[in-house]
Amino acid sequence: SIQTLLREKYNVILLVDGAHTMGQIDVNITDLDPDLYLSNGHKWLFSPRGSSVLYVKKSLQSMVYPTVIS
Repeated sequence: SIQTLLREKYNVILLVDGAHTMGQIDVNITDLDPDLYLSNGHKWLFSPRGSSVLYVKKSLQSMVYPTVIS
């Protein structure tokens, strides 16, 4: 896959911006295999502006430091 090539050859971290997906299409993180995936809920889930989801692959979680934990 293109993800494997980019990771192995160029040491790229793959970020998928799924801003318009939540509530519209099914997303299978396992099949997509991103290093990072983010999406928001205010467009189609009618949640408050600023609500979002961030997925970080286990191997990269030590690199991420959230400013707010809740």
